[in-house]
Amino acid sequence: MKAILPFFVLILSNTIVFAEDKNDLNREPKYAYAEVLIKLYQDGQHEEYLKRSSGFKHIDEKILKAVKEAKFKPITNKNIDHLYLTQPFNIELDDTELKKD
Repeated sequence: MKAILPFFVLILSNTIVFAEDKNDLNREPKYAYAEVLIKLYQDGQHEEYLKRSSGFKHIDEKILKAVKEAKFKPITNKNIDHLYLTQPFNIELDDTELKKD
């Protein structure tokens, strides 16, 4: 009898969990990848263009706003009128950001 009691406690303590979605079991972080093309002029002024979208409009807008507010040093080489830079962004998303779009 004493050996059976712990066995029943063990069986009753186990629970079965059902996932509504197969992705619920996948706890790997989800990422949004975007690229911004920056045209930098001699005086440090710049223009930004979305080269590759993250797939989320609100994230793309935040990225472009951050690049627009960035400050760049002037180009010291007088032979260069302007140059192009590509800045990649790899952003880890949480569940609330995934549901916004």
